Amino acid sequence: MRSFVIAAALVFVVSPARAADDPVSLLVGVWEITYTDATDGIPLGTKLELTKDGKVKWIGKDKTEDLGGYKLENGYFVLTGKTGDKNDKARAVLLNKSSLVLNDEVQDKVVVFKRVKPK
Repeated sequence: MRSFVIAAALVFVVSPARAADDPVSLLVGVWEITYTDATDGIPLGTKLELTKDGKVKWIGKDKTEDLGGYKLENGYFVLTGKTGDKNDKARAVLLNKSSLVLNDEVQDKVVVFKRVKPK
């Protein structure tokens, strides 16, 4: 019985994480801004769409804008821009299936997103 428990524990520890638990795969989807303390920033309700292939676009009331690419690097969400240059970076404070919180440490601003279903 003891060897069975040890074998089961090893299988649990060694098993690879599910894809849904991968931070990069958690980012994929459509996110809506529900709070920001950046008064000159993007309005509440604006959406951010992140694709599997690393592309990102803003979806506003009047227009949709291609922002280029994104990546998750050492706990930071990085917009890479259309030319591949890093142009914006924020610490991913919280990331789960329903919430994303980014903190721009340079400007000391926070943006809170909730996951929404794409239309």
